[in-house]
Amino acid sequence: MRRLEAPPFPCLSNPSALESLNRLLAIHSTLALSQVSSATRCTSSQAFGLLLYLEGKGIIESRMLVFHVLDETDPPVPIMGRSLLNGPPKIPFTCERCDRTVEDPNEIHIEYEFKILYPTELIGQRQ
Repeated sequence: MRRLEAPPFPCLSNPSALESLNRLLAIHSTLALSQVSSATRCTSSQAFGLLLYLEGKGIIESRMLVFHVLDETDPPVPIMGRSLLNGPPKIPFTCERCDRTVEDPNEIHIEYEFKILYPTELIGQRQ
């Protein structure tokens, strides 16, 4: 297991928040932004920053899941997965699921997934 000093986010100064985050890292293979935000009581922006920090350290890999709003697949499934580094897809493009042309950014919905690559424990900041 890798040990990594926790970044200096105010919401992680509470030992229970750090413990909750470590529990998530230990029991899941992927994380959602909402899980991290809820477990740590960080804002969504802070949780996103924390996950990007972990990606920068090589602990997780982030992916953008792109959904076509007009695709009627039930339950909804992503039409593509992309690295955050590549950004959203260029419009227009053809949806491979429904063969319609996506011409408006409002026709897509984006969610984020964070895959844990290595078992990791975050340790509190040293004083």
